[in-house]
Amino acid sequence: VLLYPALDLREVPPPPPDPDGLDLPRSGVDRALRAYLRGTDRTRPDVSPLLDPDPAGLPPAIIATAEHDRLRPQAEHHADRLRAAGVPVTRITGTGLDHGFLGWGAFARRPAEAVAEIGAAVHRALTGTPDRPRPA
Repeated sequence: VLLYPALDLREVPPPPPDPDGLDLPRSGVDRALRAYLRGTDRTRPDVSPLLDPDPAGLPPAIIATAEHDRLRPQAEHHADRLRAAGVPVTRITGTGLDHGFLGWGAFARRPAEAVAEIGAAVHRALTGTPDRPRPA
């Protein structure tokens, strides 16, 4: 389960247009990455999975993203690469949400719905229940 994942840590992507302006400045993201990586080579595929030349051996993935997240394009690209390599992928997009929406808890309707979607996808993956078509 990948929750609004950072999949290419070579550089901090620019933020998308965000209607509510809730975005961590690029300098804050880069500072967090430096602290997290502690000098580790950012081009290693185990650090930046988008750089893995052959994702075919990766496990099935549930990828949850937020609509207004600078990391969403990376996650979408990763999902496409996994599918092309024959890896099962379930994508969930938190429409209207920002990075970090899981921390908003159940007090807000849309984050709670996204959390329920993620939970249902995990349940289906663990029980072998097939995906139901999602309403348009």
